[in-house]
Amino acid sequence: MIFILLHYCIVTNKGRNRFALFERDTNMVVEYIRYVIDEDSSAQFEQAYRRAASVLDVDPHCLSYEVSRGVEEPNRFIVRIEWDSVEGHEKGFRAGPRFGDFFAAVKPFFGDIEEMKHYSVLFAQLPAVE
Repeated sequence: MIFILLHYCIVTNKGRNRFALFERDTNMVVEYIRYVIDEDSSAQFEQAYRRAASVLDVDPHCLSYEVSRGVEEPNRFIVRIEWDSVEGHEKGFRAGPRFGDFFAAVKPFFGDIEEMKHYSVLFAQLPAVE
C-alpha cells in the first residue's frame, strides 16, 4: 500500500490564500519529455498529443498532465505527466489496453525527443484557492 503524507498550511501571498505543500512522501513521479519540433510539424504535434490525452484521461496511473510550448523558442515543447509511480507508468500504463492508441499518436515525434526522464517532486506550491 502506498502511504501518502501531505502537510498543508494556509499562507497569504499578495492577498490571496494559497495552500503550500511542505512535504510529500509518496511514490508519485513526474515524467518530463522535452521535444524540439520543426515549425512545419508543430500543429501535427499538438493534434497528436490531444489524441494521446484521451488515453491519459482514463488511465488510473496518470494523475495529471500538461503540454507546454516555449515562448522564447516556440519550436520547443515539454510534456509533463504525473504518474502514481514509475512501476505504474512502465508496467501498468504501458501494459494497458489503450497504450497502443497513445503510442500510435505520438510515435511520429519520437525522433524529436531531447529528454524523457522521471523525476521525484521534492516540494511544491499548490494553486491559489479563492
